[in-house]
Amino acid sequence: GTFSTNNQTPGNYTFEYLVASAGVCPDDATEVSVVINQLPIATIADLVVLDCINPVQSLDASGSSFGLAYDILWTGPGIVLDGNENTLNPNVNQPGNYLLTVTNTLTGCTAQASTDVSSDTNPPQVFAGNDDAITCNDPVVTLQAGGDTGTGFEIQWSGPAINAGNMNDPNPQVDLPG
Repeated sequence: GTFSTNNQTPGNYTFEYLVASAGVCPDDATEVSVVINQLPIATIADLVVLDCINPVQSLDASGSSFGLAYDILWTGPGIVLDGNENTLNPNVNQPGNYLLTVTNTLTGCTAQASTDVSSDTNPPQVFAGNDDAITCNDPVVTLQAGGDTGTGFEIQWSGPAINAGNMNDPNPQVDLPG
C-alpha cells in the first residue's frame, strides 16, 4: 500500500509490512516508521507605510516559526542592516515587496510570505494666504491658512503676535506686522 504525507498531522507513524507465505515458508513482517515534522510557518502582519515622520518602519512576522531550528531570511529593496535583518522584525527604509523565508534547518522545509511596503512622503501643500496690511483703520488682520489642512495635518504659525494660544489656529488674528 501507499501512505500520502499530504495533509497529515505531524507525528510518528508506524506501519507493518506483511508478506504472507504462499507455501511452507513462514510469513514475514517488518515495521516501517515515518516521521512527519511540523512545517515552518511564515506570516507577516499588517501593511507598513513609510512617511516623513516614520521613514524607517519594522515589519512584523511574530506569528512565524522561530528558534534554534529555524533560519529567517528577508529579501527586499530596503532592509536596514542593523542586526535585525535576520529576525522576525527587520527594519525597512524603502517601499517595495518584501519576502520572508523561514527554513527548518533540521528538515530543509521552507515557508514563505510577502508584504508590500508603501510610501507616502509627499510634503503637504501649504499656503499662507494673501499679503495684508495692518492700518489705523484695520489694526487686526486675520491670517488665512490654506493647502493641506484638517485631520492628519498640524498648522504652526510663527512670527510677531503669534503665541502658544494661536500658533496652531488655522486663522489667527494678529496686530503686529511681520
